[in-house]
Amino acid sequence: MVVNASVRVALKAILIGIAVMVWSLLPGSATEAEACALHSSAPPMTMNGAHDQEQEKEGDQEAHQQEGSPAEEARESGFRGGFLRATGVHGSLRFGEGDAGRADLEESQMMIQGGISIGRALRVMASLPLARRSLDLPDGSYQRLQGAGDLGLEVQFALSEFVATGSTSVELMAGTLLPTGSLVRQSNGEWYHPDVQLGAGVVAPRAGVALGFELVRGLHMHLGVDGIWAPPSPDGVQRSATLRGESRFRWSPVQKLGLDLGLGLRHQGVSRSDGEVEMTTGGTLLALDSMLRWHPLSKWTLEAGANLPLWQGLRGGQRESIRLQVGVGMRF
Repeated sequence: MVVNASVRVALKAILIGIAVMVWSLLPGSATEAEACALHSSAPPMTMNGAHDQEQEKEGDQEAHQQEGSPAEEARESGFRGGFLRATGVHGSLRFGEGDAGRADLEESQMMIQGGISIGRALRVMASLPLARRSLDLPDGSYQRLQGAGDLGLEVQFALSEFVATGSTSVELMAGTLLPTGSLVRQSNGEWYHPDVQLGAGVVAPRAGVALGFELVRGLHMHLGVDGIWAPPSPDGVQRSATLRGESRFRWSPVQKLGLDLGLGLRHQGVSRSDGEVEMTTGGTLLALDSMLRWHPLSKWTLEAGANLPLWQGLRGGQRESIRLQVGVGMRF
């Protein structure tokens, strides 16, 4: 009991440390170019549902061993638990051709996510990014903003609970980003650059589908695709619609340790400013995504990983850097 209490205190300290680390990362140094992407405000396109359902099954088994317990009564009433997760990400993006026309965008972001499961098929989730963005422009000027971004709401529905799909889990997802992140003007009255703004200023719908299945004991494969789109914002910019696809292997070599390894494909449409196409927006990115997960306690998870661009077919000289990620999560 003393050991568990100590571990819980350590986990809380780690969570606070992650938040401080991400928030205090110094902004470094993308162009007058317009990346204007929506995906930085959207929650990660991963098979979280399938992963958490596996852990929920373990929770079900524990609850059934304690009939009459509050956990068991809650499950009988429809509530099957939930999760909270905080993930810090740091990365940068370069725009433009040559030193004279190059600009650099750097972002440190903490994504806060939470969700509850209702019955065996329905999951309701919410997400909120806390970001710090820095943009150094070719003329030597710079822009800095930090704060909360757009609130994400999402519903996942496990179709495989009602349709015979064999051993394959099938999840449908629908959601939206709400304009809770403020659009900010500079002191001269002009809007901040779209890539620095914390929100899009409009409602942005999102939808997707995910598949998951077990290849062999301890090795799962997940496939998924989602898309997000937004109308023109009050600042006159229509940010790039984004289509994301993912193929991921999840391996648990031992009980408390897990390794994720996958490929992510992201295609962005062009952005428009006052109806005109921004020439340095849009393109396709293929990246290798890796994540190491550790479960020090049955309801806690610590994770660390990296996203490495393998191929960048992005317009206007856009180049993304390696993105580093750390996080902590808990189930309840």
